[in-house]
Amino acid sequence: VITWSYILPQVRQKLQAFNIPAIAWGPTDNLTSFIYFLGLITNHTDKATHLINWLSGLKRELKTYQSQINQHPRAYIIFAWDYSPWFVAGNNSDPYRVAVLAGLQPCFNKSMQVQPESVLQCNPSVIIVTTWYLNPHSPNATTYCEGIINSVRSNPVLNQTAAVKEGNIIVIPGYLTEGPPGYITALYIDSVLWPNVVRVNATELLNQYFSEFLTTAEPGGTWFCSG
Repeated sequence: VITWSYILPQVRQKLQAFNIPAIAWGPTDNLTSFIYFLGLITNHTDKATHLINWLSGLKRELKTYQSQINQHPRAYIIFAWDYSPWFVAGNNSDPYRVAVLAGLQPCFNKSMQVQPESVLQCNPSVIIVTTWYLNPHSPNATTYCEGIINSVRSNPVLNQTAAVKEGNIIVIPGYLTEGPPGYITALYIDSVLWPNVVRVNATELLNQYFSEFLTTAEPGGTWFCSG
C-alpha cells in the first residue's frame, strides 16, 4: 500500500494484522529515493532509473533558467480556489514546494486562512491559484480556467496587488504539483513570468510524462492557464 507520509503510522497499524506492508511519500520527502524504492519492490529498477534520469533533466533545466533570471518575486499561493481564496499553501504542501522550485518567495509559510489585509501587505507580484476541479479534457476546461482568472481580477482585494496589475495570475491543477509533474509545473510558472528566457512547452512535457511513465493518464487537454 502506498500512502501519504503524514498518515503512515495509522495506515501501518491498520494493515499490520494482514501482513500488508505500507510505504509513504510527502512533499518534504526525497522523491528520487522514493521512485527508486518503488522500482526495487516492484522489480522495475530500470523503469525507475529512466524516470529519475528524466527528472534530473528537468531539474537541470530549472537550474539553468534560474541562473539567468536571479529574481525572487513574492507569490500568493491559494491552496484551493474552490474552497477559499484566503486559504494559503504552506511549506508542508506541494503547491508551496513547486512555487519555491520556480524561484518564488511565498508570502506565507504556513497552510492557513489569512486576512485580506495581510495579502495587501505582502503585495505579491505573482498569484498562483491551485484548483482541484479542473478537468483538462472537459469541453469547458478553458472557460473554467479563464473564469478563475477573471474572478481574481474582479476580487476587490486581489485586484489591488501587483500580480493583477501586471497580469501575473497563474492557474494550475493541484494534482500537477504532486510528484514528478511538479517540476514541469515549476517550469511552466517560469515560462509565464519570463517568456523571453524560459521557452518551455509544459503541455508537451506533460504529454511525454504521461506517454512514457504514467500510461493511465490521457495526454492533451487544458492543463494550465495564465493572464
